[in-house]
Amino acid sequence: MPSRHKRKTKSLLAKAAELVFAVPQVVAHRVTRMAISGPSVSERDRKEFQRMGAEKTAAFIEYCNAMTMQAFRTNQALAPP
Repeated sequence: MPSRHKRKTKSLLAKAAELVFAVPQVVAHRVTRMAISGPSVSERDRKEFQRMGAEKTAAFIEYCNAMTMQAFRTNQALAPP
């Protein structure tokens, strides 16, 4: 069993490392596109910026939900019987 758990942990660490390197590249690409587009935005860029905004909003809501649920679980665990 421990070796099985170890492989799962390595997989999670590998995924986290991929995110650490990928996220700044994606953000840089999107911000560069926003900067280059200037005040007159093409239809393609407008759709991309709207999609980016929707993704960020959804990620923030997911983050808030996860934090709330973890706080709830922690409070339940710490509550006296």
